[in-house]
Amino acid sequence: MPSNARNKWDVDQRRTLVILHTNFPGLSTNQRLAIFNAYHRDHLLTRGLLNGLGVKAFREQYGERVSKPQNWGLACAQPSNDREWQRQREIIQKIRTIAATLKIGETETSSLRPTATRQSPAASPVRISRRRVIRKQECHVAVPSEQPIVQATDEAEIPEPPMTPATFSRKAITARSKQRHSAAKRSRVSAGRKAVVIPSAAPQQSILPSPSTDKSTNKIPLVRNNGPVVFLSPEKHTNAQQELTPVLPQEAHNPPSRLLFRYFDNSTSYLGARANGALEGRGFHATGFSFNNCRLPKPPASVSDRLFADIENHINRNHVASPFISTTDNLIWLLSRIALRELYNGKLNGYISIIDSEALTREAIYHPKTWHGRLKAAYVFTEGAWHYTGRSEYLVWAQIPQHAVVNTFSVRRLVELVDGISGLRISLRFDKISRRMRSLENFILPELRKDEFELTAETIIGFGKLCAFLGLGDPGHVQSLVTSLVFGWCFQIRAQTPETWAKDAALFAEALMTGSDKAVFRLEYVEQMKLAYLFGVREGHKGTLNMLHEPARERNVNRMERTAAEIGLASPAEIILNELQNARNAIEQYADEDRARFSLPALTAAPTPSRTMIQTPESSQPDGNGDDYVMADEVDDNDDDLVDAVIYENDDDPSSDYEDNNGLS
Repeated sequence: MPSNARNKWDVDQRRTLVILHTNFPGLSTNQRLAIFNAYHRDHLLTRGLLNGLGVKAFREQYGERVSKPQNWGLACAQPSNDREWQRQREIIQKIRTIAATLKIGETETSSLRPTATRQSPAASPVRISRRRVIRKQECHVAVPSEQPIVQATDEAEIPEPPMTPATFSRKAITARSKQRHSAAKRSRVSAGRKAVVIPSAAPQQSILPSPSTDKSTNKIPLVRNNGPVVFLSPEKHTNAQQELTPVLPQEAHNPPSRLLFRYFDNSTSYLGARANGALEGRGFHATGFSFNNCRLPKPPASVSDRLFADIENHINRNHVASPFISTTDNLIWLLSRIALRELYNGKLNGYISIIDSEALTREAIYHPKTWHGRLKAAYVFTEGAWHYTGRSEYLVWAQIPQHAVVNTFSVRRLVELVDGISGLRISLRFDKISRRMRSLENFILPELRKDEFELTAETIIGFGKLCAFLGLGDPGHVQSLVTSLVFGWCFQIRAQTPETWAKDAALFAEALMTGSDKAVFRLEYVEQMKLAYLFGVREGHKGTLNMLHEPARERNVNRMERTAAEIGLASPAEIILNELQNARNAIEQYADEDRARFSLPALTAAPTPSRTMIQTPESSQPDGNGDDYVMADEVDDNDDDLVDAVIYENDDDPSSDYEDNNGLS
């Protein structure tokens, strides 16, 4: 092989890499590499790679889907039409054919056979005799090397890869251990009596467990229209054939949170804005009704048989037009499972719409979790769909009108906002929640709980700016988002005093109103924003998913009130009312002080000099020019005193200032 030989990667090769890792998670890296080299052998030969790719190049290329998402957009994109789906199925079938040719998956199973029956050369005679005693008893307890693949589980499908030792029945292994222990005990007794070991001697009275029944003889195949045949026990096979139990309305229409979220990307959807018209002011339409101009049918009753077929198609991702619009009230689930992963895979045109669930009719919103449980018992799901319960999803019938859409924002702009605000970047941890091949429930959320992030001042201000960016102005919408953040990201809430809680609420309200175009600068609106924050933290602290669902609703509410009291949020309304009362007292005190400043002082008992108006002689003449007055102190009738007491000041007479003027000249 030339030293400078290098592979030139294209979309087909990257798509093969993605399918090998996503559709065949049980394969090792070396097995995937062998299949890849066989699949693209002709292309690799043209590049001078006679021995195919190496492990290092194989791993590095698949790792570039994160560091260079622009090269992986088409390879990671889901098929959008029938032709692309057919192409993907052909790739998967070709991979399976190559794996069968290379006997990948069979080598591990065949290696179990010598492990289960091989004897060590240094084994003692007693050990050999014990094994021979077990074989003499003709015990039918199955060991891993003797169990057929289809017997490993009640739901084993024909095309599934061979089972590993960990998947075999633990009861069979336990019974086998007990048999060996009993045989060893009998051998020691025999050796003590005869002082010689006879390997072929069998005990006269067996105390081994009674022979077990081979379950493989009772398996019954269940043939399905979609998917491979499964072998079931008689009981499960009977249950799968029974009529499905109807879903009652209280189970079907469990209330979601106030806000619902929907992700869409019109650049990859073959219907585009015809289905996802929120950006154009036309709301959302289900693919099954995207071309209809007539009045759309009303939502069917929950007991309708049609819903079983429609929800099966939706959960199983069958390629048929759906009458539903998929939404969720779990924001971290939407970002972790779909939106952020799509963005990091190169899809830059993803959007999320915020929907007010109270603007939709209750009968038009279906919670698929109950249907999933009944359909799973009927073995209708394929390709792992039975693992998805749908507990965070809500299916809206036919359409979502535009007036129910609160706002629509770009996922790319959301990431830019979070990266630019340190309080959000540190607390929301988009890089951690968007990792591939990591379960949200089993891996990501436990890590978030271990981080024990608290609501610092920077985080609270970031929450306010995030609400402003999302265009939330209704207090109920703000409360719902705060609940999603506190509960979804597992924030640790510490107990605080009412004054501290009031201060945090003021930080949040100020940040929201500063950056929002919908904010109303009135006192009652500001106080409502504070209440929305406190009630949101109260509900999200140690919250429960689907808290308002029956029959656990009352228990969930009681638990919320108990945990809220532990952190000082038993009554957020009382905190705000006390703050308003303190503000009222401060206002009244200020008004009293200002009023006292302008009030007249009280009169004293002793007389005080007062000013009196007297008339000048000039003004008393009949031909005087007017009523000119001068001010003089009150005097008595003594003329001598009058000469000294009266001071004449006539401001209109310039002569009175004569001497002063001369003195200043």
